[in-house]
Amino acid sequence: MKYAYYCLLLLFCFSCKKVWHKANTHYTPQMLESHRKLSEDAEVAAMISPYKSKLDAEMNKVIGQCLVEMPKRKPECVLGNWMADAMEEKAEALTGKDIDFAFQNYGGIRIPALSKGPITTGKIYELMPFDNQLVIVEMNGATLRQLILHIAADNGWPLSRSIKVQIAGDKSKINIDGEPIQLEQKYRVAMPDYIANGGNDCFFLMDQKQKVLDVLIRDVLLEYVQNKKELNGKLEGRFVIN
Repeated sequence: MKYAYYCLLLLFCFSCKKVWHKANTHYTPQMLESHRKLSEDAEVAAMISPYKSKLDAEMNKVIGQCLVEMPKRKPECVLGNWMADAMEEKAEALTGKDIDFAFQNYGGIRIPALSKGPITTGKIYELMPFDNQLVIVEMNGATLRQLILHIAADNGWPLSRSIKVQIAGDKSKINIDGEPIQLEQKYRVAMPDYIANGGNDCFFLMDQKQKVLDVLIRDVLLEYVQNKKELNGKLEGRFVIN
């Protein structure tokens, strides 16, 4: 019995041993012609044609006019100023309360500029293709200052007109409605849900109190253009980095 026990033990040990198998790594490279045109499937084209025509008509509809070219730039740009102002106005309208300021992350702006001339629905979809919701985050002045310095480290993002920021070396001046921020005071800031939930390394915002507004930022911009009809703007020194 003892001999049989040792045999079973040895058999068990060797059966659990890792076995490495050498794989054949040879491959044959193939050239794929990415420029080659594929023939259109007539049946599929006929099926989607009514939907495509309807979508094209909607996307090509002119909803407003851009009176000046509005480029995307850092630390401040006319395009970003307009977007942040629209977000602040909508947040106040939906909540019936004052919002201290609003901002849009720079990477969320997906076109280099709104050109002077007609603005179509499709162009706003190009500008903001993501389904980002508008969110209000409540934070104290210390966290707000951390947020602004984080934005300054990325050379600035679009801010609404309610806030002015000046960065000079390791010194910062942050005013909201003309008043310096107070570290213990509570502030209400409108922003994309992507940032409120820690995007762009804004992890310090994740544990802050937030209110998600039932509206997409893209729809906020569409509504703004449809109501105002004309977009115009100028640089106002909202974000200055020396």
